Amino acid sequence: MRNLIDKYAVAAPRYTSYPSYPHWEGPPTEKEWFDNIGANPEIDLYIHIPYCEKLCLYCGCNRQITKNHELERPYLKLLLKEIEIYKRNLGHIKVNNLHFGGGTPTFISAENFDWFLNKLFKLVSKGAHFSGSFEADPRVTQEDHYRVLADYGLDRVSFGIQDFSENVQKAIGRTQPYSMVTEAITMARKWGYQSVNFDIIYGLPLQTQETIDDSFDKVQELSPDTVAFFSYAHVPWKIKHQKALEKYPLSQGREKYLLKIRGERRLVESGYIHLGLDHFVKPFDPLYQAYQQKSLQRNFMGYTTACSKTLIGIGCTSISDASNCYIQNMKSVSDYQNSINQGKLALENGHQLTLEEKTIRDTIQSLFCHQEFDLRSVADVYKCEKLKALIEKIAEFERDDLLQKKGSLYLLTEKGKVFSRNMAMAFDLKLRGGIRSGQFSNSI
Repeated sequence: MRNLIDKYAVAAPRYTSYPSYPHWEGPPTEKEWFDNIGANPEIDLYIHIPYCEKLCLYCGCNRQITKNHELERPYLKLLLKEIEIYKRNLGHIKVNNLHFGGGTPTFISAENFDWFLNKLFKLVSKGAHFSGSFEADPRVTQEDHYRVLADYGLDRVSFGIQDFSENVQKAIGRTQPYSMVTEAITMARKWGYQSVNFDIIYGLPLQTQETIDDSFDKVQELSPDTVAFFSYAHVPWKIKHQKALEKYPLSQGREKYLLKIRGERRLVESGYIHLGLDHFVKPFDPLYQAYQQKSLQRNFMGYTTACSKTLIGIGCTSISDASNCYIQNMKSVSDYQNSINQGKLALENGHQLTLEEKTIRDTIQSLFCHQEFDLRSVADVYKCEKLKALIEKIAEFERDDLLQKKGSLYLLTEKGKVFSRNMAMAFDLKLRGGIRSGQFSNSI
C-alpha cells in the first residue's frame, strides 16, 4: 500500500457532480432551468442556512459568522419567496425528502422553525414516503429543535463530531465535550429519530493513532446508525482561515492514510459496512438496503436513497440538480436577497450536461455507489486515442489490484475503494488538459 499511496495521493475532484464544479460553464436561463424540471414535480428539497455563531477553523462551507438572531425570520421569509417562485413556474410541488444544511441549521430557533415549516407545507405537499433530515451542532441544538422538527416528519439527524479529542477540538475551534454529544444523542432518540449520523474527519491537527482509537471507542459506545469518515481538505488558498491550522503539523500521504485505515478498521470491527468512499452504515440502515438493491445514489449531500429525479436547493449558495442540468444560487446573502426580492431566482453558476457528460456521470455514479462499472456503456464517448488511454489506465488499475474483471463488468476490490476518486479521474475528459495547482484537494 505504501507504493500505491505514493502513486495515487494526488489532487483529485470529489465528484459530487460530473462535470466537477470548476468545469461548469455557467447557469441556464430561468426558463431553461424550469423546462429541465418539468411541471408538477416530485423533488428532494435542500435548504441552506448560512449562519454560525462561531468559526470552525477546518470548515470549508459557505457560512456567515454572527450572533445576531434577528437575522433568522427575514432570511426564512426569503426562502419562502424562493419556493413561491418555483411554485409559480412549476405548479404543484411534492417533496419526498427535505434536508436542512449549513452553516448551522439549528442557529434558527425552534420557534422560527415551527413558523417556517408551517408556511412551507402550505406551499408544497409531502410525498407518500416523505423523509427529512437536518445537520445538528451539539453546542447550539436544543431539545425543542428535535421536538419541532420531528413534529413535521423529520426523522434523521447528522452531528458534526469531527473528533472527540479535547486537544484536537481546541485546535480546530470546535469544543464539544463527550457528555454534550451524549446528551444530544439521547434527545434525538427520545424524539424518535430513526437514523443518527456522525461526521468524523481524519487529517486534523494533533490527531494520532491514539486519538483516532479514542474517538472510535466513543463512536462504538454511542452507536450512530451511519458514519461519514472523510479526509480534511486543507485548501488555505481558497479558505483563508485554514491558514491558522498550519501552526500545527498536518499529516499527509502515508501518515494520513494510516489514520484513515485505523478508523475504517475500527468501524468494520464495530459492525459497520463500508458503502464506498467515506461512508459506513449498519446492516439494517436504509442506505445499505439501497446499496444491496443497486438503488443507492450520490448527490451534493452525499449518499442517499432519494427517489426523486430532481434536487432543488434553496437559500444562498444552494446547489440544484435536475439530471440534465445543475445550478447554484448566489453565495452572498445580500446578492441572494436582492435577486429573490425582485422575483427572480438567484442563479450564479450552473451547467447544462451534454449526452457525453451524462454518460460519464452515470459511470462515475456506478463506480461510487455500486463499486462497479461496465466499460461498454461508456466506450462510445471516447474517440480512438482517448479510448486507448482509458483502457490502458484500467489495465493499470487491474495490475495494482484495484479492479477485477468479471464478464463485462469491472469490480472494485477492497483496496480499490481507497482509490475510487483516482479511478473516476480516468473517465474525466475535462482533465485531459491537466489540473491547475490548487484546484482540488488531495485524494488521500
